[in-house]
Amino acid sequence: MTAPSAPSPGLLLPRFDAFIEALCAHIAGEGAKRRIAGPLIILIWQRLRRLAARFDRLVATPLRPLQKRNGEPVPLYKTTGTATAPT
Repeated sequence: MTAPSAPSPGLLLPRFDAFIEALCAHIAGEGAKRRIAGPLIILIWQRLRRLAARFDRLVATPLRPLQKRNGEPVPLYKTTGTATAPT
């Protein structure tokens, strides 16, 4: 069985950007229709733009190979011989 390959960033980014643009336009239209405050619409747009920027960065970074785990639990904090948790 072969491992699935990641979709080409050249295909994902323009489609996602077009989706975000259409969503922002729809929010502007609905906001005007429902009399939503202008600053709230701007905040929604900014949030969508930040999510789109995060997606762009995520797609641009190469995938790392999976690392095998040895089955040992990862300690939540270093033990120093005492039974107290860090403060």
